[in-house]
Amino acid sequence: MRLLAARTQEEWHRRCAEADETLLRATLLGGRRVLPLVSGGRLADVSVEYADSMGVRYPARIVFEPPAETARAPGGTALAAARRACEAALEAACAHAAATAAVAALDAEVAATGQRVRAIERRRLPRLRDALAGIEFALEEREREDGARLRRLTTKNRS
Repeated sequence: MRLLAARTQEEWHRRCAEADETLLRATLLGGRRVLPLVSGGRLADVSVEYADSMGVRYPARIVFEPPAETARAPGGTALAAARRACEAALEAACAHAAATAAVAALDAEVAATGQRVRAIERRRLPRLRDALAGIEFALEEREREDGARLRRLTTKNRS
């Protein structure tokens, strides 16, 4: 998961640089006033899909759905290219967010499991070993007592 997070981070940074470049080009060609007009005030949809691995639930994928393009987006081809580059950067950001959240969830579970193992090794196992030693000692005592009783009975029966 860490490798996936590193790869998605690289992809995200690369896509952001491309989006910055195309946005700058679109802004220089059409002016700043054109950028807010592209979305038409609509928002993108984002949904999270989860997966389970060894009992740990983590975000496997974040689905990014940009708002539908308007019929006639102002700004021409430069703005359309900028829109596509920004959508690609946002998709890469969603992939990186999912990978990072998965790493965090799995790391938290590994840490909790390690803590539980240490608690068992340091607290529970010594108590169980002490209890086992006590039971073994009591069994040995009973075996000695039974052996002594049997010897007394056999010596009584012989006499």
